[in-house]
Amino acid sequence: MFTIVFFSLFVIVSFGLMPFAYLMAIIDKFKNRKMTTDKMDKLINMSFILTGPVILVLDTIADFYYFWINNFRTDLKVIIITREAS
Repeated sequence: MFTIVFFSLFVIVSFGLMPFAYLMAIIDKFKNRKMTTDKMDKLINMSFILTGPVILVLDTIADFYYFWINNFRTDLKVIIITREAS
């Protein structure tokens, strides 16, 4: 039950920040479009305008999966790593 609270916060923050990530990526693509001379690179960079939201959603879903799996690992030996005195 305790993990569901953190997972819910993770989901809310991830989807809440997605529009900002998309906007920042588009700004970055337009700033860097003059740096490349290859037409294929320019096409790939500008195709992000259409495919960006899909890529961001799929990436976020993958993050959710790994967040959930890592919270319920059975091979976890130690939760707290102690520091050795130097």
